[in-house]
Amino acid sequence: VAQLKGLEAALAYIDRAHVAGKTTGEVVSGIVNKVFNQPKARAKELGIEICLMYIEIEKGEAVQEELLKGLDNKNPKIIVACTETLRKALSDFGSKIVALKPIVKVLPKLFESREKAVRDEARLFAIEIYRWIRDALRPPLQNINSVQLKELEEEWVKVSSTAPKQSRFLRSQQDLKVKFEQQQAAGGDSETG
Repeated sequence: VAQLKGLEAALAYIDRAHVAGKTTGEVVSGIVNKVFNQPKARAKELGIEICLMYIEIEKGEAVQEELLKGLDNKNPKIIVACTETLRKALSDFGSKIVALKPIVKVLPKLFESREKAVRDEARLFAIEIYRWIRDALRPPLQNINSVQLKELEEEWVKVSSTAPKQSRFLRSQQDLKVKFEQQQAAGGDSETG
């Protein structure tokens, strides 16, 4: 319970304090190593939300760096949670905010994991990445297990051809957020910045 309250307090702090960005590296590192290995689903959810909030306050590079370090952890729970967080960040913020080059570089390694949960999350992540960069993802994944590649290609066919849109915005992008919300309310499909 204390950990959950601490995470909730940290989330409120990051959301409201203008100096919160100074704590990014230490807090995200702590979440990766101390929260993502916990059995409590709520703790993991808060940990992911804290990482996404740091991205929102323009600390995406530091968050991504810590999450990528987490992919080298020996604990599969941590690897799965880091992959899931990166996937959610990409889904919400898009490929202009989440740098895909370092992610695509480590993605094949996730498919080699002995843990099914890691491979499953890697598959979901590869599908999300494909939404954003399409066929540019094929060459880096050509050397993964042929069965996994075939499954991925079957999933990629199902991906909508409509270009994905950013649904969560950095603090500096609030004008885009307003525009996006107006389009959502109007049910329009016009392009967002």
